[in-house]
Amino acid sequence: LTGDTSRITGPGGGDAKAIRIGLEILRVFRPKVLGITLQNHDVAHGSFNGYVEVIRRNDQEIGRLWDAIQQDEQLRDKTAVLVLPEFGRDRDLNERNGLDHGDQSEELLDVFLVAAGPDFRRGKVLRDEVRTIDVCPTLLRLFGVPTPRDIEGRPILGLFG
Repeated sequence: LTGDTSRITGPGGGDAKAIRIGLEILRVFRPKVLGITLQNHDVAHGSFNGYVEVIRRNDQEIGRLWDAIQQDEQLRDKTAVLVLPEFGRDRDLNERNGLDHGDQSEELLDVFLVAAGPDFRRGKVLRDEVRTIDVCPTLLRLFGVPTPRDIEGRPILGLFG
């Protein structure tokens, strides 16, 4: 976990390290669930351009993660990857030329979800409205566990093949 990863710098460097360490954890320990939290995007509060740089770098690193999973015979057919933000960003730039998340605009509610892996339909784009609280029941379904009655969310069935 030290090698090249410890020398990563620049915009989104912390996120790049987190993704690469996550990949090493997958390779070495083969956990059933692994969450990687990316936080460098919060530069958006003070710089829209910095935000875009971090998003581009994260996109590249997630692509590297996916490629590495596909090249690993033990991970390729057993690993699902879900990528989503915790919330959207304001419609308009703030006074610092950045983006916050508190103006109550519709953009705060519009977030993406990328779900890739052997259990998901390839190339499927869902246009139905889903909620972030539906991600947990979706993960439970991946593990064959029924959604408890007291959980508000529901599995995102359109993702599955």
